Amino acid sequence: MQLFISKYKLELLSLLAAILLALPWVLPSVGWVIFVAFVPLISIVFDKTVSFRKTAILILCSCCIWFALATSWLYALRFSTLDFVLLVPFLLLYGAILSLPFLFAKYFFKSSIHLAILLLPLSWWVVEWANSNWDLANTWVNLHYALCDYPYLLGFIHYTGFRWASPFILCINLAVYLFCFKTEIFDSFKDKFKWGIMGITMVFICLNVLFQLKNIPSIHQAKIAVVQPNFDPYQEIDSLVAAQRYQKLVGMSQQAASQKPDLICWHETALRGPQIEVDHIDTDTAIASIKKLSQQLKAPILLGTFLFKIYDYRPSNYTAVATGDGRYYDVTNAAMLVQPNGGIATYYKMKLVPFIERLPFIKYLAGTSRSIFALGEQFPSYEIGKKRTILKTDSMGILPVICNESVYPSHVKQFAMKSTDVIIIISNDGWAGNSQLANLHAAYAKILAIENHKYVVRATNNGVSMIITPKGEIQNKTQFGKDTTMIGTIKY
Repeated sequence: MQLFISKYKLELLSLLAAILLALPWVLPSVGWVIFVAFVPLISIVFDKTVSFRKTAILILCSCCIWFALATSWLYALRFSTLDFVLLVPFLLLYGAILSLPFLFAKYFFKSSIHLAILLLPLSWWVVEWANSNWDLANTWVNLHYALCDYPYLLGFIHYTGFRWASPFILCINLAVYLFCFKTEIFDSFKDKFKWGIMGITMVFICLNVLFQLKNIPSIHQAKIAVVQPNFDPYQEIDSLVAAQRYQKLVGMSQQAASQKPDLICWHETALRGPQIEVDHIDTDTAIASIKKLSQQLKAPILLGTFLFKIYDYRPSNYTAVATGDGRYYDVTNAAMLVQPNGGIATYYKMKLVPFIERLPFIKYLAGTSRSIFALGEQFPSYEIGKKRTILKTDSMGILPVICNESVYPSHVKQFAMKSTDVIIIISNDGWAGNSQLANLHAAYAKILAIENHKYVVRATNNGVSMIITPKGEIQNKTQFGKDTTMIGTIKY
């Protein structure tokens, strides 16, 4: 056994790192292991006897396993065999992206130890930023999400922004390695590094304490009703099914109305059935029925739906599809606020899911508009929303966030203005059943609450729906797979 460990020491370290790194996404309650999870990889990077090529292979394998385990809910999706085969190159791609900071550190290690140590956390910051701002963006394993079950450790992001959580986590990992393992090569500056790490840690502790002492806004308050109907996301929608679903939403909303809510929330794409055209919203029969319901319940209704744009010409947005009669159409994933006075406001989703809602690099793939992976929908690539809209009721300003937009905190942050009183996420997380997709996606919303110091409301189809306080604490929560109505009070 000892001989085996000695022979395959580096491979075992790589595997150990992959398991430790994946744990916060598989078992969120042990998210604290992220503070030591990188230590095995750091020991490989700072081992002079390991070549750059060997390091690259070990780090890549570790990061690929980490990403595969952290996104294991993908295997619960109803993809075809071909779809799963097509996932493999993207698994390798994201594994390679996660490997880059360690390879930068290894490359500069021989010429400058100080630079290698500095580059590791800083290059991770750059990689996370870049990976959030391109057509293949994937932020699922950004390091701050490992601590979602520990909101009291994340208060500092209200002051620093969420991106500084990852460098801090990597600094702690570096400190654990330098001070707990035999590292003679660092003896010359270990004391300086020790004081630097202690100083950074004290700053983050003080910011966390300061955040916990920060008062929650309480000038106004509003009662929010969230309707969770628990529809099968894979069910084919015809006119009969659409009518049955609508009647269930109406019935659950009428029950909630007995509590006199200030707002009723339905989930993403809740309103289905006949195509709703953007240019004819005011005269659409489905929208007219929502207006009437809002008037009867005396409460605004926030809901998700697909909206269609019809063109008599071919637009230059790369996503329009020919209808066969000389016209073209586009589809948008939208949030809509319908008010008792008949007023309507809409927001079009700006951050689309690569390959499912939009084909990446579509402008370079002329004539190829259809997404590769389809989950229940057979629409082409959706059109990207171009303008962030604050939806306003008579009493509050709502920042609508649709589904995966909630895992782009910087996107939400830049629009969480003073005119925003509450952040409301509408989502449909039932595609992978009662897996980590639904549970982690819900937990990730705590980041938005803490960073923006505002209440966050999640309205989902199957769960998990939540109301989260500005301190990242769960005030109300539903069970997954249960049709229920959740009512809670927010303050602003």
